[in-house]
Amino acid sequence: MAQTSVEIRTITGSSLAVGSSGPRTVTIDRSKEAGGLGLGFFNGGELLLLAIGGCYSNDIFREAAKRGIGVKNVLVTVSADWAGEPLRAQHGSFSVQVRMVRRLTSSN
Repeated sequence: MAQTSVEIRTITGSSLAVGSSGPRTVTIDRSKEAGGLGLGFFNGGELLLLAIGGCYSNDIFREAAKRGIGVKNVLVTVSADWAGEPLRAQHGSFSVQVRMVRRLTSSN
């Protein structure tokens, strides 16, 4: 089984953080209204929803390829309400639209 590791490091004295996986990085921060600096591309909640949508999209391409199906594009929309103490995602949902190009191989 393959393993993936990510690392999140905050900038000393601030809520701004850099997330990395191998050579790729993304900045993460809370909005100014939530007490952050507002400097990150995404906050943690947005990254959570993006991760769910990204995984699902990747799975569609992988499974379609196994079946000889060409995929033109995928749209995954992921939503959640944020409430509670501590604040957490609730009532999560997602919708998916897939446009198929054509069957790449014939099925027996």
